[in-house]
This record gives sequence, structure tokens and C-alpha cells, in this order.
Amino acid sequence: MHHLLILSATSCLLLALAGRARADDARAAFAAGKAAYAAGNYAEASEAFERAYALRPAAGVLFNLAQAQRKAGHCARAAETYRRFLQAPTSEARAAAEAGLAESEACAAQQAPPAPAPAVVEPALSPGVASAPDPSLLPTTPTSDEGAATPATRPDVVDLPPAGVQDHATGRGRRLRRLGLVTGGVGAVALGAGLIGYFSSAVICTDKCDEPGEERTQREHQTAWLALGVGGGLASAAGVGLYVWGYLINDAEPRLGLSPTRGGMVASTTFRF
Repeated sequence: MHHLLILSATSCLLLALAGRARADDARAAFAAGKAAYAAGNYAEASEAFERAYALRPAAGVLFNLAQAQRKAGHCARAAETYRRFLQAPTSEARAAAEAGLAESEACAAQQAPPAPAPAVVEPALSPGVASAPDPSLLPTTPTSDEGAATPATRPDVVDLPPAGVQDHATGRGRRLRRLGLVTGGVGAVALGAGLIGYFSSAVICTDKCDEPGEERTQREHQTAWLALGVGGGLASAAGVGLYVWGYLINDAEPRLGLSPTRGGMVASTTFRF
């Protein structure tokens, strides 16, 4: 019995350490992504944010990933990431994400390969006769007064939310911790009752089990108490695991705060422990 409890405690400890290591890796990847984004290395920033999101799928990381993908010119991927961000229950940066999505969709449409132009059959020309260019094929790019072409402008991210905006807790971690407490408490009671019943049956049987039938009955009682104790130990271990899981989800979940940079708006994430 005590070996089972030791094994359960060790498993829970390893689970907690593994979760903490993943959170540290996510925090490092997120910091690398923010640094690359601030330096204008958007492709590198998107790779770092992808690593961070794989370790800690949080709204702030997903928003930054979409921003970096858009700035890197990966418009179709950025549009898909913005859509995933907007599907979150509490997308505090919804206005900025919707603006980024519209820009990414327009950019992706421009990046789509154009339809092949129909083949043009050139008419046969007489020697020495030059053909005039077709007016429909002449460039029609608008120019400024100085004659320089005016580049098309795309809207930047707008509607910066108030400072300090953060994602609200989903409550999932709190529910898991409560379930862990209830499961662990019931398991502890069952474990204690099983141990007491098992050893009490052993003492009673030692003193009074003179007849074979009564001895068998007492052995059956011992087996039942032992099964109750084992079940209680497993329930206690499950309760500890649920509580640790809820702690990791709720306390290691990054918080989202938005701040402007030279490349647009980026989310600042705080990992709490």
C-alpha cells in the first residue's frame, strides 16, 4: 500500500515539474519572438511565437503570431491565425484583430496567382510597317504631380484597446482544483477506512477465527477492506493530479496586455507562478 502512495506522489511531482519546464520554455520562446518583432525580423518572430503557442496555447501568443505573420508577408496564414484568435471566448483585442484580418485577406487576394491571360495572336505585318501599341495595354498607374507613381496604401492596425487589457480567466483551472480536492478527500477517507478495516479484521481473525468457515469470512472482509483502501489510494492520487493540473492551467496561463511598437501592436504576456 505504501509503495502505491509513494508511486502516486512521485508521478504528481514529475507532472508538476514537467509543466513548469514547459512554461519556462514557452516564456523564453515568447520573449525571443517579442525581441525579433521589435527588431523587424518578422519571419523569425513568427517562428518563435509558433513555438511559444505550441507550449502554451494562449490568446496573447496567438495574436502576436498573427501580427508577425502579417508583417512577414504570409498573408493567408496570418488571416487564418486572426480567425482563430477571434474565435476565443474573450478576445480583448477584437478591433485590432479584425483590422489585421481585413488587411491580411486583402493582401492574400493580391498574392493569389493571377488567371492566365488568353493567348494573343499577332497579326502579320507588312515589311517596313510599325504597329501602334494597343491603348488598352498601356500602364494606367496613377501618378502624382511630380510624375512618380503613387503606391497603394494599406490600413494599419487601429483601435488600440485601453492599457492593461488582460484575458479573463476561463475558470477551468479553478474547476479542476475543486474536483481534485473533492476526489482527493473522498479517496483519503476511503483509504483510511480501508486501512483501519483491514488491520482490524486481521486482529479479530487472529483472536477469534477458530472455525474454518469464520476464518474464510474474515478473509473476505479483509479483501474487501483492502480493495477499498486501494481504491481510496488511487482516488487520492487522482485528486492530487487534478489539483496540480488545475494549478498549472490557471497560474501558468499567460495574461494578455497590448502595447504599440514600430511594427504595429504586439501583445505582452506575463506568465504567473
